[in-house]
Amino acid sequence: MQTIYRTKAIRLDSGERFPLLVECDTELPVLDVVDFSLAYHRTKSINSSKSRVGAIGLFLEWAEACLIDIDERFGSGDLFSQAEIESLATALGQSKRKKVTVGDQVLPGNVLGDTQANRVDWVTEYIRWRATGVAQAMKIDDPRVPAINQRFQQIEKQLKALKRKGAGKVRLGLTEEQQVRLFEIVRPDSPENPFYAETRYRNFMLFLLFYELGIRRAESLVLKANHVNLHHNPRITIEPNPGDPSDPRKDQPLVKTAGRTLPISSLLAQTIHTYITKHRSQVPGAKKSPFIVLESRNGQPLSLASVYDMFVVIRERFPNDFPSDFSTHVLRHTWNDRFMANAKAQGLNDALARQVNNYIMGWTKTSQQSVKYSQREIERQASQLLMGMQQQLSEFAL
Repeated sequence: MQTIYRTKAIRLDSGERFPLLVECDTELPVLDVVDFSLAYHRTKSINSSKSRVGAIGLFLEWAEACLIDIDERFGSGDLFSQAEIESLATALGQSKRKKVTVGDQVLPGNVLGDTQANRVDWVTEYIRWRATGVAQAMKIDDPRVPAINQRFQQIEKQLKALKRKGAGKVRLGLTEEQQVRLFEIVRPDSPENPFYAETRYRNFMLFLLFYELGIRRAESLVLKANHVNLHHNPRITIEPNPGDPSDPRKDQPLVKTAGRTLPISSLLAQTIHTYITKHRSQVPGAKKSPFIVLESRNGQPLSLASVYDMFVVIRERFPNDFPSDFSTHVLRHTWNDRFMANAKAQGLNDALARQVNNYIMGWTKTSQQSVKYSQREIERQASQLLMGMQQQLSEFAL
């Protein structure tokens, strides 16, 4: 399919990021999709919203390639035939980037099954919104209303049956040997350290932060001075940050999990303190930013892409030492492996261990009732377990 639309994010005066689907030639937004996003996407993260809007763009490109007038179809209530829905599901499974050669032809490759399934869900949601809007605009006794509702239900069922399943890949944490090897490499004074001199200490701090707490990539990038206590009982606080007006990043890091306060080791506290006082203070424009972790050359808050690149450098420079998917998420898995081992060693029963784990990770608690009666114990156990795990970090001390 020809690329006709692209997605972009705009930053509103309030700090909120909003997704747009725009025409590539004119840069004008598709107003109908703007209305849909206002109704359905404002509570989503900007990255998630852009993915959803992008799927609608693929739907509109498919319609134009098939010479289908979308407005006419929805206006008449005829919607789409079974053959057209099959064609649409196939189109939503094609990649714009990957190509395959079949004989003399170069054809689009396929996206992962989960990606196609998500696109199908998002397009189905959009079709439902359009069809519902048309039906609601008609008189209640209009004979077309039942037909539209019935046809949409058929389309929804058909699209659901055409969703592909993912491969179900299981991501594993690092082995103990790989954990030790990582900190042999990323120590600022390591002769194997692959990073530029001006970023070594900052990157070491980030690797230690991900390893010690198992936090998400974005959660490290939204930390401000008021989120860290580096003195008595050192700890950090992770707070949800939707639409932070002080964040200039177009691809804003968002806290997807619940807010929480976590104790940190003396090693991590000292590392953060040293970074702030000796390294961050040397960054041009650092005093203008409320965020702790900065780009080394311009003082802007560090981007998600920069953290991603840290892991790319490690896995490409040391391909025999680390898995090909090495990332912050792998360190999150590593943390959970370490947590379970420590919880078992301390004799926590499975139910309490699960609740403590959910609290530290910021995950939704499966039982609100159990949380109501166990919150104090969960937080006590969370602190006790974290401090025990952090005592194991002495071998990484500078």
